[in-house]
Amino acid sequence: MIGIFKINDPIRLGLLFLLLVVIRLPFLMYDLPTLKPELLWFLIGEKINDGWVMYQDLDDNTGVLSALVYSIVNSIAGRSVSFLNWISLVLVFLQAITFNFFLNELNVVKERSLLPALLYVICSSIFIDFYTLSPPLIATTFLILALRYLFILMKQERKEASGFLMGMYIGISVLCYTSSFVYILFFLFSMLLFTSISIRKSFMVVWGFLFPLLIVATYYTLNSAFTVYAKDILYYSFTQLNYWYLSPSSILLFASLPIAMLVLALLKLSGRAGYVNYQNNARTVMVLYLFASFFVFFISPKKSAYHLCMALPAMSLILGEYFLSFNKKRLRNFIFYSFSISLICLGYSYDSSPFIVNKFIKSEEIISEDLNLSTDGKVLVLGDAVDYYLNNEAATGYLNWQVAKQRFDNLRDVRELLDVKKSFERDLPDLIIDKENVIPTIFDMLPSLGNSYSYEGEGIYVLKKPSI
Repeated sequence: MIGIFKINDPIRLGLLFLLLVVIRLPFLMYDLPTLKPELLWFLIGEKINDGWVMYQDLDDNTGVLSALVYSIVNSIAGRSVSFLNWISLVLVFLQAITFNFFLNELNVVKERSLLPALLYVICSSIFIDFYTLSPPLIATTFLILALRYLFILMKQERKEASGFLMGMYIGISVLCYTSSFVYILFFLFSMLLFTSISIRKSFMVVWGFLFPLLIVATYYTLNSAFTVYAKDILYYSFTQLNYWYLSPSSILLFASLPIAMLVLALLKLSGRAGYVNYQNNARTVMVLYLFASFFVFFISPKKSAYHLCMALPAMSLILGEYFLSFNKKRLRNFIFYSFSISLICLGYSYDSSPFIVNKFIKSEEIISEDLNLSTDGKVLVLGDAVDYYLNNEAATGYLNWQVAKQRFDNLRDVRELLDVKKSFERDLPDLIIDKENVIPTIFDMLPSLGNSYSYEGEGIYVLKKPSI
């Protein structure tokens, strides 16, 4: 397979896309359950399409551009998991060929080929949540574009706008996924090490980074919602660090194989001759990018395997050079096929998998459970149990409890209480599921609202039907 993808032409691009489809085909054809993160993204898209404004009306810390994408997805396909998976497939393919194109264009790699793109496709198959359209995956698109301008600056090519565009793409990635702000530090540090940096270039990068962020901040300022926006994005994005969709042991199991291969590749390439300084520097930059990606993972809220997709560009470049460095084709092919098949099979394996059952990987925390909630109206869940929304419509804007609880912790503040009252009046729930025992306090402070509900036990409140 490596021999086939050593040449870069349109036919092999088609083969690459076909391979990506084949790898993911069982997931695309099989009626997979909705993941909990996907369910939250579906709710965001639905509420935005109903006229609710992100942060101003909706309590969540999903990036504003990702939220916009989910609203478009909702308007086209509703709550379609397969549609998310198809969009993700196309996006991964575009990322792979874009990254591969500028590696060849800028002579970042020693040998021109489609191998980095091939490995990008294979490494994008680590777990089922890699196959969905996640904010980190969307953000990675713009980080790849930023990397191109970093390599241009490293080649000392005189393109005045490179620094600004690099910073702008990093800023856009932050609007997709807030935790990716770490990459601005990585890019500036890489410029300091490997380019003829100046105060002017640094200023252009920082200005480009701030430019898209200031546009969004200005919008919320004009709508008198900047404080809420800043809270949700700058603070509450970093207060859920101990919330894991998948257990740390499960994520470590997924990551162990690619990490082992990366270590092996770096050990082999470190003593390899035949690379110019620029190419060695580019590899060093990608190692730093890997460390930045792991740091982003650890500061990410509600961690799962899909956060690791931001490391795909570095993995594909380093592993691509590793496999091309072999002199013995049989040994290279054996290691390549063993790695690829093992990684793909690992992506199919978890405890409830319809393909490969793996009892060591517990999926109950990330796969939504159908709770068979019998209701014909809207539901409000106060707590992290988003499963109740699986077959029901969400009421109010309290979608993410880790963010929404800020309001309910400060009900003595008149403004917060009025905001809660306004949200309930705008979208009155037919059923309230109170997992945090906050409704009694709300009903004490808002007796007119409390009189509208009957208590059914175990934190369940049902809207009273008007008497005829």
